[in-house]
Amino acid sequence: MTARRILGLAACLAVQGGIAAVPSPASGCRVAHYRVIAVPLQPAAINDLGEVAGTTPRHRAAVWSQARGLQELPPPPGFLYSEAVGINQRGDVVGTAFDGGFTRRQAFVVVDGVLTLLPGEQSRAHHINAVDTVAGESQIPGTTATQPVLWVAGRLQRIPNCCGGSATSVDAQTQVIGAAYDEQGRYYAYRWSASLGIERIGPAKGFSAAVAASENGTIVIQTFPGTLLYANGQSTRIALAPKSPSYAQAINDCSIIVGAFGPYSDAYRAFIWQSATGFQDLNTLLPRGSGWTLESATGINDRGEIVGRGAPDGQEDGGFLLLPTDEATRVD
Repeated sequence: MTARRILGLAACLAVQGGIAAVPSPASGCRVAHYRVIAVPLQPAAINDLGEVAGTTPRHRAAVWSQARGLQELPPPPGFLYSEAVGINQRGDVVGTAFDGGFTRRQAFVVVDGVLTLLPGEQSRAHHINAVDTVAGESQIPGTTATQPVLWVAGRLQRIPNCCGGSATSVDAQTQVIGAAYDEQGRYYAYRWSASLGIERIGPAKGFSAAVAASENGTIVIQTFPGTLLYANGQSTRIALAPKSPSYAQAINDCSIIVGAFGPYSDAYRAFIWQSATGFQDLNTLLPRGSGWTLESATGINDRGEIVGRGAPDGQEDGGFLLLPTDEATRVD
Protein backbone atom coordinates (compact mmCIF):
# COMPACT_ATOMS: atom_id res chain seq x y z
CA MET A 1 0.00 0.00 0.00
CA THR A 2 1.42 3.39 -0.98
CA ALA A 3 1.94 6.24 1.46
CA ARG A 4 -0.79 8.19 -0.35
CA ARG A 5 -3.28 5.34 0.09
CA ILE A 6 -2.35 4.93 3.76
CA LEU A 7 -2.92 8.65 4.37
CA GLY A 8 -6.21 8.60 2.48
CA LEU A 9 -7.46 5.60 4.40
CA ALA A 10 -6.33 7.12 7.70
CA ALA A 11 -8.33 10.25 6.92
CA CYS A 12 -11.43 8.17 6.25
CA LEU A 13 -11.03 6.16 9.45
CA ALA A 14 -10.35 9.25 11.56
CA VAL A 15 -13.68 10.73 10.53
CA GLN A 16 -15.54 7.45 10.74
CA GLY A 17 -14.05 6.33 14.05
CA GLY A 18 -13.44 2.91 12.52
CA ILE A 19 -15.05 1.05 9.62
CA ALA A 20 -18.84 1.26 9.87
CA ALA A 21 -21.37 -0.90 8.06
CA VAL A 22 -21.60 1.84 5.41
CA PRO A 23 -18.44 3.93 5.74
CA SER A 24 -18.86 7.67 5.24
CA PRO A 25 -16.17 9.47 3.22
CA ALA A 26 -14.04 12.08 4.94
CA SER A 27 -14.23 15.65 3.72
CA GLY A 28 -11.05 15.08 1.73
CA CYS A 29 -12.77 12.24 -0.09
CA ARG A 30 -15.87 14.15 -1.13
CA VAL A 31 -15.85 15.45 -4.69
CA ALA A 32 -18.41 17.89 -6.05
CA HIS A 33 -17.17 18.87 -9.53
CA TYR A 34 -14.87 17.55 -12.25
CA ARG A 35 -13.07 18.56 -15.41
CA VAL A 36 -12.80 15.99 -18.17
CA ILE A 37 -9.78 14.89 -20.22
CA ALA A 38 -9.99 12.66 -23.29
CA VAL A 39 -7.75 9.58 -23.14
CA PRO A 40 -6.67 7.48 -26.15
CA LEU A 41 -8.03 4.14 -24.90
CA GLN A 42 -11.11 2.56 -23.37
CA PRO A 43 -10.23 2.73 -19.64
CA ALA A 44 -10.85 -0.14 -17.24
CA ALA A 45 -8.98 0.91 -14.09
CA ILE A 46 -6.86 3.69 -12.58
CA ASN A 47 -4.30 3.52 -9.76
CA ASP A 48 -3.42 6.22 -7.22
CA LEU A 49 -0.59 7.50 -9.43
CA GLY A 50 -3.05 8.32 -12.20
CA GLU A 51 -1.95 5.43 -14.44
CA VAL A 52 -4.84 4.10 -16.51
CA ALA A 53 -5.14 0.54 -17.85
CA GLY A 54 -7.42 -0.19 -20.78
CA THR A 55 -7.75 -1.13 -24.44
CA THR A 56 -6.91 0.88 -27.58
CA PRO A 57 -9.16 1.15 -30.66
CA ARG A 58 -6.97 -1.57 -32.24
CA HIS A 59 -8.03 -3.83 -29.36
CA ARG A 60 -4.60 -3.89 -27.76
CA ALA A 61 -3.93 -3.69 -24.03
CA ALA A 62 -2.34 -0.39 -23.05
CA VAL A 63 -1.41 1.93 -20.19
CA TRP A 64 -1.79 5.71 -20.31
CA SER A 65 -0.81 8.52 -17.98
CA GLN A 66 -0.57 12.29 -18.35
CA ALA A 67 3.16 12.12 -17.70
CA ARG A 68 4.12 9.29 -20.07
CA GLY A 69 1.34 9.19 -22.65
CA LEU A 70 0.12 5.96 -24.26
CA GLN A 71 2.11 2.73 -24.01
CA GLU A 72 0.58 -0.12 -26.02
CA LEU A 73 1.40 -3.67 -24.93
CA PRO A 74 2.12 -6.07 -27.83
CA PRO A 75 -0.08 -9.20 -27.73
CA PRO A 76 1.80 -12.33 -26.62
CA PRO A 77 2.88 -14.83 -29.31
CA GLY A 78 -0.06 -16.78 -30.75
CA PHE A 79 -2.59 -14.03 -30.01
CA LEU A 80 -3.80 -11.10 -32.06
CA TYR A 81 -5.75 -8.99 -29.58
CA SER A 82 -5.60 -8.14 -25.90
CA GLU A 83 -7.27 -6.03 -23.22
CA ALA A 84 -5.93 -4.65 -19.94
CA VAL A 85 -8.40 -4.74 -17.04
CA GLY A 86 -6.40 -3.87 -13.93
CA ILE A 87 -3.35 -2.00 -12.67
CA ASN A 88 -1.83 -1.88 -9.19
CA GLN A 89 0.15 0.82 -7.39
CA ARG A 90 3.43 -0.51 -8.80
CA GLY A 91 2.13 -0.08 -12.34
CA ASP A 92 1.90 -3.82 -12.95
CA VAL A 93 -0.92 -4.74 -15.32
CA VAL A 94 -3.27 -7.67 -15.74
CA GLY A 95 -5.40 -8.57 -18.73
CA THR A 96 -6.55 -11.16 -21.24
CA ALA A 97 -5.23 -12.06 -24.71
CA PHE A 98 -7.42 -13.34 -27.56
CA ASP A 99 -6.86 -15.11 -30.86
CA GLY A 100 -8.07 -13.62 -34.13
CA GLY A 101 -11.56 -15.09 -33.80
CA PHE A 102 -11.94 -14.28 -30.09
CA THR A 103 -12.53 -18.01 -29.49
CA ARG A 104 -9.37 -18.67 -27.45
CA ARG A 105 -8.39 -16.51 -24.50
CA GLN A 106 -5.55 -16.49 -21.99
CA ALA A 107 -4.93 -14.36 -18.90
CA PHE A 108 -1.62 -12.51 -18.67
CA VAL A 109 0.26 -10.29 -16.25
CA VAL A 110 2.87 -7.60 -16.91
CA VAL A 111 5.30 -7.23 -14.00
CA ASP A 112 8.23 -4.82 -14.25
CA GLY A 113 7.55 -4.51 -17.97
CA VAL A 114 7.66 -8.27 -18.69
CA LEU A 115 4.49 -9.92 -20.05
CA THR A 116 3.81 -13.47 -18.86
CA LEU A 117 0.93 -15.73 -19.88
CA LEU A 118 -0.78 -17.31 -16.87
CA PRO A 119 -1.58 -21.06 -16.75
CA GLY A 120 -5.07 -22.41 -17.32
CA GLU A 121 -7.46 -22.97 -20.22
CA GLN A 122 -9.89 -20.34 -21.53
CA SER A 123 -8.79 -18.10 -18.69
CA ARG A 124 -9.69 -14.48 -18.04
CA ALA A 125 -8.12 -12.07 -15.55
CA HIS A 126 -10.15 -9.49 -13.61
CA HIS A 127 -7.93 -7.88 -10.95
CA ILE A 128 -4.37 -7.60 -9.63
CA ASN A 129 -3.50 -6.74 -6.03
CA ALA A 130 -0.55 -4.89 -4.53
CA VAL A 131 1.68 -8.00 -4.49
CA ASP A 132 0.79 -9.15 -8.04
CA THR A 133 -1.71 -11.85 -7.07
CA VAL A 134 -4.29 -12.07 -9.85
CA ALA A 135 -8.00 -12.92 -9.55
CA GLY A 136 -9.99 -14.33 -12.45
CA GLU A 137 -11.49 -17.46 -13.93
CA SER A 138 -10.24 -20.51 -15.81
CA GLN A 139 -11.16 -24.00 -16.83
CA ILE A 140 -9.44 -26.58 -14.63
CA PRO A 141 -8.18 -29.90 -16.12
CA GLY A 142 -10.98 -32.44 -15.88
CA THR A 143 -13.74 -29.81 -15.75
CA THR A 144 -15.80 -28.01 -18.36
CA ALA A 145 -17.16 -25.08 -16.32
CA THR A 146 -15.09 -21.97 -15.72
CA GLN A 147 -13.92 -21.85 -12.10
CA PRO A 148 -12.95 -18.91 -9.86
CA VAL A 149 -9.16 -18.91 -9.53
CA LEU A 150 -6.15 -17.03 -8.26
CA TRP A 151 -2.70 -16.86 -9.75
CA VAL A 152 -0.20 -16.60 -6.90
CA ALA A 153 3.40 -16.07 -8.03
CA GLY A 154 2.24 -17.29 -11.44
CA ARG A 155 0.78 -20.56 -10.12
CA LEU A 156 -2.88 -21.42 -10.66
CA GLN A 157 -4.96 -21.91 -7.51
CA ARG A 158 -8.62 -22.92 -7.66
CA ILE A 159 -11.09 -21.41 -5.19
CA PRO A 160 -13.07 -24.45 -4.00
CA ASN A 161 -16.78 -24.43 -4.86
CA CYS A 162 -19.25 -26.87 -6.30
CA CYS A 163 -20.25 -25.51 -9.65
CA GLY A 164 -18.05 -22.80 -11.17
CA GLY A 165 -17.95 -19.03 -11.21
CA SER A 166 -15.43 -16.20 -11.24
CA ALA A 167 -13.13 -14.25 -8.90
CA THR A 168 -13.67 -10.50 -9.30
CA SER A 169 -11.11 -8.99 -6.92
CA VAL A 170 -8.36 -9.92 -4.46
CA ASP A 171 -6.96 -7.64 -1.76
CA ALA A 172 -3.49 -7.45 -0.21
CA GLN A 173 -4.50 -10.03 2.43
CA THR A 174 -5.61 -12.43 -0.35
CA GLN A 175 -9.29 -12.11 0.48
CA VAL A 176 -11.21 -12.84 -2.71
CA ILE A 177 -14.69 -11.84 -3.84
CA GLY A 178 -16.76 -12.85 -6.83
CA ALA A 179 -19.76 -14.87 -7.97
CA ALA A 180 -20.13 -18.65 -7.75
CA TYR A 181 -22.89 -21.03 -8.84
CA ASP A 182 -24.81 -23.32 -6.49
CA GLU A 183 -26.29 -26.75 -7.26
CA GLN A 184 -29.45 -25.16 -8.68
CA GLY A 185 -27.48 -23.06 -11.15
CA ARG A 186 -28.03 -19.77 -9.30
CA TYR A 187 -25.05 -17.48 -8.89
CA TYR A 188 -24.36 -15.78 -5.59
CA ALA A 189 -21.91 -13.26 -4.15
CA TYR A 190 -19.12 -14.82 -2.10
CA ARG A 191 -16.07 -13.93 -0.06
CA TRP A 192 -13.19 -16.39 0.26
CA SER A 193 -9.94 -16.70 2.18
CA ALA A 194 -7.63 -19.66 2.67
CA SER A 195 -8.31 -19.70 6.43
CA LEU A 196 -12.12 -19.38 6.33
CA GLY A 197 -13.03 -20.90 2.98
CA ILE A 198 -15.92 -19.68 0.85
CA GLU A 199 -18.74 -17.68 2.46
CA ARG A 200 -21.98 -16.61 0.82
CA ILE A 201 -22.46 -12.87 1.41
CA GLY A 202 -25.33 -12.17 -0.97
CA PRO A 203 -29.01 -12.53 -0.11
CA ALA A 204 -30.17 -16.06 0.67
CA LYS A 205 -32.64 -15.98 -2.23
CA GLY A 206 -32.24 -14.77 -5.77
CA PHE A 207 -29.08 -13.96 -7.72
CA SER A 208 -26.17 -11.77 -6.64
CA ALA A 209 -22.53 -11.04 -7.46
CA ALA A 210 -19.72 -9.32 -5.55
CA VAL A 211 -18.47 -6.86 -8.17
CA ALA A 212 -15.91 -4.66 -6.40
CA ALA A 213 -14.10 -4.25 -3.08
CA SER A 214 -12.05 -1.57 -1.37
CA GLU A 215 -8.83 -2.21 0.53
CA ASN A 216 -10.66 -1.43 3.78
CA GLY A 217 -12.92 -4.44 3.26
CA THR A 218 -16.13 -2.84 1.96
CA ILE A 219 -17.71 -4.95 -0.79
CA VAL A 220 -20.20 -3.89 -3.45
CA ILE A 221 -22.82 -6.57 -4.13
CA GLN A 222 -25.03 -6.39 -7.20
CA THR A 223 -28.43 -8.02 -6.73
CA PHE A 224 -31.34 -8.15 -9.11
CA PRO A 225 -32.69 -5.64 -8.48
CA GLY A 226 -30.60 -3.41 -6.21
CA THR A 227 -27.10 -2.80 -4.87
CA LEU A 228 -25.74 -3.59 -1.40
CA LEU A 229 -22.70 -2.48 0.57
CA TYR A 230 -21.28 -5.26 2.70
CA ALA A 231 -18.94 -4.58 5.64
CA ASN A 232 -18.30 -6.16 9.03
CA GLY A 233 -20.72 -8.97 8.27
CA GLN A 234 -23.65 -6.65 7.50
CA SER A 235 -25.30 -5.63 4.24
CA THR A 236 -26.91 -2.24 3.66
CA ARG A 237 -28.99 -1.44 0.60
CA ILE A 238 -28.05 1.83 -1.10
CA ALA A 239 -30.31 3.99 -3.27
CA LEU A 240 -29.02 4.45 -6.82
CA ALA A 241 -30.98 5.50 -9.93
CA PRO A 242 -34.66 5.71 -8.93
CA LYS A 243 -36.17 4.67 -12.29
CA SER A 244 -33.48 2.68 -14.15
CA PRO A 245 -31.23 -0.29 -13.38
CA SER A 246 -27.82 0.68 -11.97
CA TYR A 247 -24.59 -1.28 -12.40
CA ALA A 248 -21.76 -0.57 -9.97
CA GLN A 249 -18.26 -0.96 -11.41
CA ALA A 250 -15.71 0.21 -8.83
CA ILE A 251 -15.26 1.51 -5.27
CA ASN A 252 -12.41 3.36 -3.56
CA ASP A 253 -11.22 3.36 0.05
CA CYS A 254 -13.66 6.14 0.96
CA SER A 255 -16.56 3.96 -0.22
CA ILE A 256 -17.29 6.14 -3.25
CA ILE A 257 -18.92 3.99 -5.93
CA VAL A 258 -19.03 4.59 -9.68
CA GLY A 259 -20.77 2.79 -12.51
CA ALA A 260 -23.49 3.10 -15.13
CA PHE A 261 -27.27 3.35 -15.11
CA GLY A 262 -30.01 3.37 -17.71
CA PRO A 263 -32.83 1.34 -19.25
CA TYR A 264 -30.51 -0.29 -21.83
CA SER A 265 -26.86 -0.11 -22.86
CA ASP A 266 -27.26 2.53 -25.60
CA ALA A 267 -28.84 4.87 -23.04
CA TYR A 268 -26.36 4.35 -20.19
CA ARG A 269 -25.08 7.31 -18.18
CA ALA A 270 -22.19 7.30 -15.72
CA PHE A 271 -22.97 7.74 -12.03
CA ILE A 272 -21.23 8.38 -8.72
CA TRP A 273 -22.56 7.47 -5.28
CA GLN A 274 -21.17 8.72 -1.97
CA SER A 275 -22.90 8.71 1.38
CA ALA A 276 -22.60 12.51 1.75
CA THR A 277 -24.54 13.31 -1.45
CA GLY A 278 -26.14 10.03 -2.50
CA PHE A 279 -26.63 9.09 -6.14
CA GLN A 280 -25.62 11.59 -8.85
CA ASP A 281 -25.39 11.50 -12.64
CA LEU A 282 -21.73 12.32 -13.31
CA ASN A 283 -22.78 14.39 -16.31
CA THR A 284 -24.31 16.96 -13.96
CA LEU A 285 -20.93 17.47 -12.25
CA LEU A 286 -19.11 18.66 -15.39
CA PRO A 287 -18.69 22.33 -16.36
CA ARG A 288 -21.23 23.78 -18.76
CA GLY A 289 -20.26 23.18 -22.39
CA SER A 290 -17.86 20.29 -21.75
CA GLY A 291 -19.07 18.58 -24.93
CA TRP A 292 -19.11 15.16 -23.26
CA THR A 293 -21.79 12.60 -22.51
CA LEU A 294 -20.35 10.28 -19.85
CA GLU A 295 -21.80 6.81 -20.41
CA SER A 296 -20.04 4.48 -17.97
CA ALA A 297 -17.55 4.98 -15.14
CA THR A 298 -15.26 1.95 -14.82
CA GLY A 299 -12.68 2.94 -12.20
CA ILE A 300 -11.97 5.36 -9.34
CA ASN A 301 -8.81 5.87 -7.29
CA ASP A 302 -8.31 7.24 -3.78
CA ARG A 303 -7.66 10.75 -5.16
CA GLY A 304 -11.21 10.77 -6.53
CA GLU A 305 -10.07 10.52 -10.16
CA ILE A 306 -12.51 8.59 -12.33
CA VAL A 307 -12.11 6.85 -15.69
CA GLY A 308 -14.68 5.49 -18.08
CA ARG A 309 -16.28 5.60 -21.49
CA GLY A 310 -18.35 8.30 -23.13
CA ALA A 311 -19.20 10.32 -26.21
CA PRO A 312 -17.06 13.46 -26.79
CA ASP A 313 -18.77 16.05 -28.97
CA GLY A 314 -21.30 13.53 -30.25
CA GLN A 315 -18.71 10.92 -31.23
CA GLU A 316 -18.80 7.34 -29.96
CA ASP A 317 -16.52 5.21 -27.79
CA GLY A 318 -14.29 7.85 -26.26
CA GLY A 319 -12.30 7.27 -23.09
CA PHE A 320 -12.30 9.88 -20.34
CA LEU A 321 -10.47 10.84 -17.17
CA LEU A 322 -12.28 13.01 -14.63
CA LEU A 323 -10.14 15.20 -12.38
CA PRO A 324 -11.61 16.80 -9.23
CA THR A 325 -11.96 20.57 -9.51
CA ASP A 326 -13.60 23.55 -7.82
CA GLU A 327 -15.29 24.68 -11.03
CA ALA A 328 -19.02 25.28 -10.95
CA THR A 329 -21.31 22.50 -12.12
CA ARG A 330 -23.21 22.68 -15.36
CA VAL A 331 -26.76 23.99 -15.27
CA ASP A 332 -29.06 22.34 -17.85
